[in-house]
Amino acid sequence: MDHKSFQPLIYIVGDEILVDDSLAAIFRRNGLRAVPFTDPRRALWQTRRIRPQLLLVDLAMPVMSGVDLAIAMSEVAPNCRVLFFGSPQAQRLLDRVRGQGYSFESASKPINPRNLLAKCNRLAIQRMDPFVSSVLPGVPFN
Repeated sequence: MDHKSFQPLIYIVGDEILVDDSLAAIFRRNGLRAVPFTDPRRALWQTRRIRPQLLLVDLAMPVMSGVDLAIAMSEVAPNCRVLFFGSPQAQRLLDRVRGQGYSFESASKPINPRNLLAKCNRLAIQRMDPFVSSVLPGVPFN
């Protein structure tokens, strides 16, 4: 496997289907596998079958909060990175979770799609298998 054949998998979870589908299309055009979900429970179920490298999740959703989803997914897929996106007001939820010892990333809306793509790509690649890291010189791995 080389870096050209590996495509990180990103789950995009939010309650705005047009936004989620648009982000997924942008990511796919840039070499990432992206699957949008409007139901966080469905994303969690799918994670039990196929583990993503990154969860891009809206903080505030009606069925389940992004925080609750991220915590549940971190139990099922501990190597999956989490990037929250939401309004500045929703960021308070994230501050509460950080106080409980979770280390999740965040980005406030609105965000430039190029900046979001770069951040997601970096976070997803950091969770790749160590073998893949050996074929991607210069990419930092945790």
